[in-house]
Amino acid sequence: MPSGGALRRRARIRIPHSAFRIPHTRRPHEPLRRPRRHVRRTGQRRGAAQPLARPHHRSGRLAGGAPARRQGHLPGLGRDVLDRPAAAFAAGRRGRCRDRPVNAPDTPVLRVAVVAALPQTAPPLVEALCALGHRVPVVVGHRRPADWPGHVLGEHDLPPGVDLAVPSRTDTIAGLLGAYAVDVAVSYGYPRKLPAAAVAAARLGTVNCHPSDLPSYRGPNPVGWAVRNGERAIGVTWHRMDAELDTGSVLARTTIALDDEAWSFTGVNARVLEAASELLPLVLRRLVRGDEGEPQPAREGSWAGFFAEDYAAVDWSGRASDIHKQVRAWNIAGHHPRVQGPVAVIDGTPWRLRRTTLHQPPPGTGRRIACGDGDLWVLAADPLV
Repeated sequence: MPSGGALRRRARIRIPHSAFRIPHTRRPHEPLRRPRRHVRRTGQRRGAAQPLARPHHRSGRLAGGAPARRQGHLPGLGRDVLDRPAAAFAAGRRGRCRDRPVNAPDTPVLRVAVVAALPQTAPPLVEALCALGHRVPVVVGHRRPADWPGHVLGEHDLPPGVDLAVPSRTDTIAGLLGAYAVDVAVSYGYPRKLPAAAVAAARLGTVNCHPSDLPSYRGPNPVGWAVRNGERAIGVTWHRMDAELDTGSVLARTTIALDDEAWSFTGVNARVLEAASELLPLVLRRLVRGDEGEPQPAREGSWAGFFAEDYAAVDWSGRASDIHKQVRAWNIAGHHPRVQGPVAVIDGTPWRLRRTTLHQPPPGTGRRIACGDGDLWVLAADPLV
């Protein structure tokens, strides 16, 4: 007969970790949601050293939002290294926007609608408003245009309990905001001009965050023009919305540094939203008090429109520093509805430049190009087919 120790050893049974998993059940206050479909990753055996190959989305992007870029055969060029998504919105879905103590005691709990079209812009604003104790009943998004290369905001980007409304026409936004009985509407980077009725729909007003020191660089491409002009800092301005673009009274403003490491819309956008979130308590407090803000000068300011075709082509006979700024400006400006740049011809082949440097990189990295007044190294580029 086995000893007691042997019986104890035989009685040790391995219980798989899955046995401890508790099935998810919907709480009574949570909306009923369809389960998300999970994409099976392929391309790697268990224990293999190489990274998993993510499946391609039908829009031409990798699953998870990264652009599906073809790797060219230009000698010396490595993979495209751009700014990664900030942790503020890379974590995915957040928890429910619950009632929390308001940081500013003199500001009541407000119902705030967010008007934004991108997954990089709306979730951070929702999180900032919820952190201040306010309620976000709805986010007004935008349909994906046919020529838009990226993703637009989806329901899975928002916390539970926050509705996503995607109106087919902008003239329906006023009724939408009225149906949700919002006190304030907060806009950032919406691709369409809001009608006057939509601007006036919120009880206390509609405000917009603009990434420039208004009245400078009004328009859809302020950061791109700031980089093109060699600015070392950009403004972040909250202003009331009116009938024109970026002309309303200013409620709060600050500045952030624009260093040489900023190479994409994603990276700059994260820093703009961080600064904008810090100004939100002041903005909401002034709205509650009925403060109209400081009017912008009527005849001052500058316009920052989309880059034209004459700025898309790279002229290697120009100054290396100007070409370097041109590459940064195009990549930070993001998508243009009609023109894509910067395009350069290298060894008879057109390439869209993604990253360059004025300083010699480590051996085996980049491709040296002789410019009008010196050398420029191309670190990343996409072939144009």
